[in-house]
Order: sequence, then C-alpha cells, then structure tokens
Amino acid sequence: MSKDSELARGRGKKTFLYRQFADIIRKEIEDGKYLPGERLPSMDDLSVRYNLNKITVRRSLQELADAGLLYSVPAQGTFVSEFSGATKLSETAQSSDILNIGLISNVLIPGSTGPYHMSVLEGIRSEIGRHDANFILLPAPGSRERKEILKMIHGANLSGVIYMGPVPQSFLEQLIKDGPPSIVVDYHFHGLAADVVQADNREGGFIALKALIDKGCKKIAIIAGDREQSATHDRLDGVKAALNAFGIGVDTVPVEYSDFQINGGYEAMSKLASDMPDGVFCMNDEMALGACRFLKESLGDNFIDKVSVVGFDDINWAPLVHPALSTVSIDKEAMGRIIAKRLFERIENPEIPRCVTLMPPSFISRETL
Repeated sequence: MSKDSELARGRGKKTFLYRQFADIIRKEIEDGKYLPGERLPSMDDLSVRYNLNKITVRRSLQELADAGLLYSVPAQGTFVSEFSGATKLSETAQSSDILNIGLISNVLIPGSTGPYHMSVLEGIRSEIGRHDANFILLPAPGSRERKEILKMIHGANLSGVIYMGPVPQSFLEQLIKDGPPSIVVDYHFHGLAADVVQADNREGGFIALKALIDKGCKKIAIIAGDREQSATHDRLDGVKAALNAFGIGVDTVPVEYSDFQINGGYEAMSKLASDMPDGVFCMNDEMALGACRFLKESLGDNFIDKVSVVGFDDINWAPLVHPALSTVSIDKEAMGRIIAKRLFERIENPEIPRCVTLMPPSFISRETL
C-alpha cells in the first residue's frame, strides 16, 4: 500500500489533508519510527512520498512543532523533540515516592511577577507544604522554544503541573494530553481538557463599572490590559454588560489598551486626558496606580474630587497608597490553595470530572471612589 493511500482526499474527506498528514507523523513518532533527536526526511522527500504539495507539508510540520513534538534548525532540517508522545511524562513521576509539583509560567520572569501573582503563589506554596511535596518553579519566557520547556518538565520528574497564564493553545493541549496531571490558572478556552481556576473576570468588570455608575460618573473611560489576554476580554465583556444594563451606549466609553504595568497605566491615562473622564476603570491595580500618578501630577493631590478611579485585584499596595485605591477584590491566597488542592485531587484520582472554578469578586470602596 502506498503512502498516498493513507490520506483521504476529495470532497468526502472529514479532515483537512494537513491535519491527516500531521496525525500520520505524530503516530510514527509515538510508535518510535522517528526517535527523539532524529531528523525527519526533508519536505521535498515527504511531498513526493505522500503526494502532497510543500505548503501542506509545511503546515503539518508547523502544527506538530506548535504541539512541542518537532523543532527546526536553520539549514539543518526538522527534528523530533527530546520529549514525544511515546514517553508519557507521568510515567517518570511514578518512580518517586515524593511528589514534585511544578509551576510553569511566563509571569515568573524577573520584572514580570507582580503582587497579584505573588499572593496566588503564596497560597499555592502553603497548600503544597501541607502535603510535604516539592514545589518547583519553572519560568518559561515566551521566547523560549517549546522543546526547551518540554525538557524542563521531563527533567524535573514532575508528578503534577500548574500552568499559570497564557500558553500557546496547541502546545498546552499537547502538554495536558501527554503530561502528568495538570491544572490551568487564569487561562481558559473552549474544549480545554483540564481543570481551571480563575477569577470571575466578567463579574468583576461588571461590578467595577457599576460602582462608577452608582457614584454618578457620567464620562467613564476604560484602561484595558493586553489585547491578547483572555482576562482583558472577559473583563471588557463585564463592562459592556454593565453599560447595557444601565442604558449607556458602549460606543460612548473610550477604551485605551495597555500592558497591566504601572507605566502602562500612566501612559494610557495621559492619552485619555485630552478628553478628561470623570471615572476610570483600570483592569488591574498596577495600571490604576499609574493612572493615579498621572492624575495627581496633572490635577493635584485632590484629583479624586474630579476623577474617580477603580482598579482590579486588591493587591497589598491598594490600601496603602495615597489616596487609597478602590478596587475589585479577589481572595488570591485562597485561590492558590484551591489550585493546589484541586491538583492533588487530580493526581490521586485522574478520573474525577474536570471543572472550572471561578473565584467570586467583591468590591472594596476606598478614597479613589
């Protein structure tokens, strides 16, 4: 039987050719035909062997690279990652009596770990300590290649993994499928086959806007976070729901996107100042602190007489700054404890139903409202 006959072609096919071909290569890797570190045949050879054009082959190989199974070396070719589906990560973890729990996140990079994540980490750490398990932090900057992250997971002999924050979707799906029991924090998409714990961002956005409206603000503006993060979209959905509930046109409320950092909040507020609002919702406390700094420089220490500011997260700084920040509060340490408890339950019984846990928000009114 020719290689070409393994592919279903024509209008009756149920799956795109590039996905069929990706599945064939994936199975060959899992079956050990291509070993870790081994170079695949060239795209020209694969095109001829399977009667496919090179665009289809390239797309298939890219999908497998996104899943962490392949990586490319310029001028050398495409290679099988040192981790593949043929060796489950969870198998290596079973040889140890002491559980190793790993946390993988790009927010652990120096300069990126803000007070919100530090509080969540403290909750995770305290619960893991109660189980006498090892807690291993594995920073994963976005620039690090997927094969390197897979090496970290494999080398740490992990019994369970906590993924905090955004991870490329296809990559995360493959890690969950082939890796040890896992839980995802503050990131969710349809069809994710893992337990998720996150703040109820939509409800938080709603109550933040409601607080400004109840205050009597007539000219509200939004300082949003990174466009690529799901938390930004969820909080914005809550904002829109509040505007609709109070009969305020969504198009009348300007939105300035930023980066969840203090300086980003300062710069966003400076852009909004050309048509100064009387109420501002910042999608985290750090941006709110930056916005308050700009308002204090522009309007003076009593800026709160003219502009109300609401943040999100209730970080440790929020009640200590002057003026004290009004904000949406999430019990971050409780969130961390729930994350760890859920992972230990999953390790003990992998068959329990998966669930999404939303941490309920509350509103704390301080001097900026």
